[in-house]
Amino acid sequence: MSSVRHKPLTFMLSNKIQSIHPSLTLTIAQKASDMVAKGLDVILLSLGEPDFTTPLTVKEAAHLAIESNMTYYTPVDGTAALKEAICLKLSRDNNLQYQPNEIIVSNGCKQAIFNTLYSLLNPGDEVIIGSPYWVSYPEMVTACDGTPIFVQTTLEDRFLLTAKKLAQAITPKTKMVILNSPANPSGQNYNKEELQAIADLLIHYPQIFICSDDVYETILWEGKYFNILNVAPELKPRTILVNGVSKSHAMTGWRIGYAAADKILIAALKKIQSQTTSNPCSISQVAATAALNQHCAEEHYMQQEYKRRHEFLFQGLRSIPFFTILPSQGTFYLWVDITKALEHLNIANDFVFAEQLLHEGLVSIVPGSGFGMPGFIRISFTADIPILTKAIERIKAFIAKNT
Repeated sequence: MSSVRHKPLTFMLSNKIQSIHPSLTLTIAQKASDMVAKGLDVILLSLGEPDFTTPLTVKEAAHLAIESNMTYYTPVDGTAALKEAICLKLSRDNNLQYQPNEIIVSNGCKQAIFNTLYSLLNPGDEVIIGSPYWVSYPEMVTACDGTPIFVQTTLEDRFLLTAKKLAQAITPKTKMVILNSPANPSGQNYNKEELQAIADLLIHYPQIFICSDDVYETILWEGKYFNILNVAPELKPRTILVNGVSKSHAMTGWRIGYAAADKILIAALKKIQSQTTSNPCSISQVAATAALNQHCAEEHYMQQEYKRRHEFLFQGLRSIPFFTILPSQGTFYLWVDITKALEHLNIANDFVFAEQLLHEGLVSIVPGSGFGMPGFIRISFTADIPILTKAIERIKAFIAKNT
């Protein structure tokens, strides 16, 4: 037997991969799923995934694509039909004009954002991200050799990045600002005046790109949806719009997202995609084309149902002692301040709160620290009213038990 001592494999992994943390939402969801597999009645309110099924007309388009043998490689950046549908959607819904060579279709919005960062960032470049943020933004920036710069927001800011705070965070190294509206995890939506103030600032910094993550665009019940190009079209050459069909059409597993940007940047995204995943699934692209081209009654129904669930869950949670909540304007999340609860219950932090609630109360939520704001939790209302009723009862019982 050889006497050579081998180092543990972890020592052989790259510094880059060791600097990246796994997705907190997926980690917690896996813990909860493991408990369900053991027969425990866990209520899953941690993942940001619609509980609705994909609309029938979309599924029928996919079935037809399979029967028609549309099972071969497509162009790396997406089929001509889907890119035309995306251009039509942006014109029809957002009053923005793009050509097919300014569009790329990717394996979900996450890949579109990652490829954008990979194509733009050099070591040391800074990306400004408002806290709370979607858990993957900083990890993707780090993976692409950038430096995430966090700007702390408050309840008074509605947990959105303000022009004043953005101005204070800009340095000569700033390469990008990420905007997300309606926002995950806060559920808040930038209004026209807030976006105009940010645009008026960024117009003076021609080296800064703007990534606008619009994936929750259709899930909005308070206010009107705008992205930054609606108020400042002159920023179009350095703005990347990212969107997809996962939330709007309950198509998370189909893995279709897209980016709209200057054709030079789109060519760069196409280059990296050609050397990594190549094209998205051909069948999924046909389904996404149908989703964007056809009137989808289910889209309106889902939006109204999320609103109904939001009102129910908001009223239920605000009755719980020591919880502070700002009502959401969109998405399917509520962002809850539990700092008073932590103090009263003598629980160390939001991570411990989430762990105890999962194991003692059998409710799965996500601690706010994963979104850059300790002392908060994110609760998804991607479950129907009877399940939300049970969740509220369990959270109240958990609080009462530990008081």
